[in-house]
Amino acid sequence: MKFFRKLELWQALVLPILLILIISAISIYSKSTEFGYNVLESTVVELHQNVKNESFKALDKYLAEAVNINKLNARLADKKIIDLNDPLELGQYFLEQAEANTNIDFAYYANEAGGITSSGISENEQRLSFTPDMKSGTFLIHTIDDEGQLILLRRVEDFDVKSKSWYTEADQKNEVYWTDVYGGAQDPVLGISTSSPYFDESGNKIGVFGTDILLDEITNYFKTLTVSENTQLYLFESNGNLIVDTNAENPFLIENDIQVRKTPFNSNDPLFSILFENIKSDEWFSKQIFDNTNYYMGVYKHTINEGKSWYLGVAMPESDYISGLNLLTDNLKATFVVSFIILFIVLFIFVKWVNKPLEKISNELISVSKGNFGKQIPMERTDVIGKLTNSFNSMSTTLSTMVHTIQMKNEELSNLNENLEAQVKKRTIELEKMASTDALTELINRRELLEVLEREMSVYKRYEKDLTLAMLDIDFFKNVNDTYGHIEGDKVLISIAQTLKDCMRETDFVGRYGGEEFLVIMPFTSRDEAYLVIERCRTSVENLVIGDFKIKVTISAGISTIKDDNIDSSISQADENLYKAKQNGRNQTI
Repeated sequence: MKFFRKLELWQALVLPILLILIISAISIYSKSTEFGYNVLESTVVELHQNVKNESFKALDKYLAEAVNINKLNARLADKKIIDLNDPLELGQYFLEQAEANTNIDFAYYANEAGGITSSGISENEQRLSFTPDMKSGTFLIHTIDDEGQLILLRRVEDFDVKSKSWYTEADQKNEVYWTDVYGGAQDPVLGISTSSPYFDESGNKIGVFGTDILLDEITNYFKTLTVSENTQLYLFESNGNLIVDTNAENPFLIENDIQVRKTPFNSNDPLFSILFENIKSDEWFSKQIFDNTNYYMGVYKHTINEGKSWYLGVAMPESDYISGLNLLTDNLKATFVVSFIILFIVLFIFVKWVNKPLEKISNELISVSKGNFGKQIPMERTDVIGKLTNSFNSMSTTLSTMVHTIQMKNEELSNLNENLEAQVKKRTIELEKMASTDALTELINRRELLEVLEREMSVYKRYEKDLTLAMLDIDFFKNVNDTYGHIEGDKVLISIAQTLKDCMRETDFVGRYGGEEFLVIMPFTSRDEAYLVIERCRTSVENLVIGDFKIKVTISAGISTIKDDNIDSSISQADENLYKAKQNGRNQTI
């Protein structure tokens, strides 16, 4: 009783109210938070299962298309609708399948004699490859031109399909066989192949049907799945090779200028690493903390066929789903804060002596709001007012430190902006160079040639000095591409471009006019002088030996001296003289 007699009025009011508020707050906050987290975890588990079911359903449907194509081809072979011994007819049929289905890369058939027919789309070109007579031996790889003619790209000797894993594995398992996912190097799209054995009426295996499919549609499907905003999905093989990462453009990394598959061991992606570490069980679900962020993570095994499985990894940040729970918590906090404010207002009415220190604190807060950070209020009290004063002092010190930090960051940002402007200027120069340069030969391109010719024509008209043009063309260049392929053809263009650049004078301009044609602009040069220069270049090209195939080519040239101010007619005259050089037997200058 003596204790209560010593209580002042404000103490008698605040203590029971404060006690009731604290007990109520703890109870309501605890129960609400517990209930909210239970609902949250149940929702996330259900979302994981929905993502798993939808993903695996789509994956099975996608892979089944390739298996069904093999089955269809086997049925057509049984009914003699397709002839397995006619490579050209069979290849044309496979090509039609590839063109009709964007997922198919190649379709093929191989037999016990070691022969094969394969057809499909490669780098936007139709390809048809086969072993003659459908037997092991020489494997001929063709492209098909616009007129439907076969153009031989290369030949592989001693080819036997029975040495290939997709053939032998289908043979041993006597069922559908899937290869590992392949892709990389220069190809930005992943692919996978399936093969199925084919039997005659007596049950003897006579061959294998196969299909190559691209996985870019699977990647696009995963990226359109409706999950939370920041959820990351991974699809990967049992060895860790990534197939899909919804947080990245593609499942590749660049190492030493080479495109390689992304794995947990080279990607520096901690979420991917955690998921890969937990593939031992068919399903794994856990709440993990990474970089101060809670994640609901799961790994789900999907069997492709015997001995081969893919894994779906799901990483959902808790923050995507906790907003509702945070709203409930914030409302509770706001309720308790308002209650405490009301309590203090009542106390202010009954306890006038509180007004003075509060007014002092208020004045200092105004001062801080005007930018006078670091202000301190001396206070020796240990009650609520004293604590409030200490909080102000701490806040003022913190604001002072933050302002100083922001100023330093602004200086850093200014420096970064200066560096960025320098980089933009550098990139602009590079782009201007790219716009005027032929990407393959690194000579100036046609647009730049015409601009140079315009400038030199102005000089020609002003000073009436000689201005001579020469049009050069590689003889029989189409035969080079047809015989050795476009890669070797590009080497020929590059080598001739460098030779022309080396044999020209400093005042001359040489550029790629188009295809295998080159244009030379020779200011202050008569026709006779130009003839000597071009002949020197022609002889240099004639002596070239290019590439692994030791290709030798020649060039023909036509010279035209400017007689008026018409650029088109001057170029046409050079082109006409070039045509005469071609008619007169090539490898000459007219």
